[in-house]
Amino acid sequence: MEQQTENKCVLTKDNNEEKRVRITTQEAIEYREYKRQKKRAEILSAIANSEGVLSDFEDEKRVRERAMRLRQAAVCMSPERLQALGGIYVQRGLAVDCLIGGNGETIAKVKAYEAKRAVKMHASELTLTLSPYAVLDGRYDEIAKEIKLVKRAASKVKLKVRVNRVYPSAVLSRLARLCAEGGAAYFCIPYFDGCERIRLELKNGCKLQVAGVDDLSIFKKMHGAGVERILTTQGWEMYAEWMKEVEKINFPELTLQADKQGGERADDKPMVTPLRLPIREPQKMLSDGLKGTENTPQVQNA
Repeated sequence: MEQQTENKCVLTKDNNEEKRVRITTQEAIEYREYKRQKKRAEILSAIANSEGVLSDFEDEKRVRERAMRLRQAAVCMSPERLQALGGIYVQRGLAVDCLIGGNGETIAKVKAYEAKRAVKMHASELTLTLSPYAVLDGRYDEIAKEIKLVKRAASKVKLKVRVNRVYPSAVLSRLARLCAEGGAAYFCIPYFDGCERIRLELKNGCKLQVAGVDDLSIFKKMHGAGVERILTTQGWEMYAEWMKEVEKINFPELTLQADKQGGERADDKPMVTPLRLPIREPQKMLSDGLKGTENTPQVQNA
């Protein structure tokens, strides 16, 4: 009775201090696997919000297969790549993001023409590159007209407005407001420390896309900050590295009570405290044994 009371007190103390619950070995294994499966699903959901890049020197088959396996939101490519390979991506159910405007120095009417042409080739999204010189000169009225002109040419296709370099925060905030007012779906900027704060300037459903994210730690940071779209060329590598991290998680909150008592048992039976007998001298044990034979009834021979 005292032993049971002592065990009950120990269990209550463990639950109060460490918030542990007794579970069997099999239950711990199953719950750990459940936690890992849930973490894998969260990683896949995060990677699905990324966008791949098909450059002129990339193997299009590898990019396409990885985008399908990762379920990426879209694959960004040039108009030339779209004309040659866009149909294959569309047939596979992948969204195609077409770059228009080259390096941004193309005039607005040419950009509008490229947008109409990309829409006819079944592009799902369009990325308009702004002129760096127009941004540096502060020609915001010209930029606003260009965004609205390309938006009309894009019709119902998502339009994203991109800048290729990092500008002061005041300039990026002004451009973000122009994108939201012009009906753009995304404002795309290169990564820099604190870039996620530009989201506060976006309204009317316009979202933020960050480009140039090829490191897993930065990807986690942007995803945790609520960035809606991340443009990367290392999506598959980051996914594989992230999955390896999940396999190394031990989930210490699921440590068995048996571990604390000296290791897991092979079966699921409750732990039994062994009976501890007092150690007596051999001569005393022999005398006690002889005394016990005095009251033992003798068996008579027939």
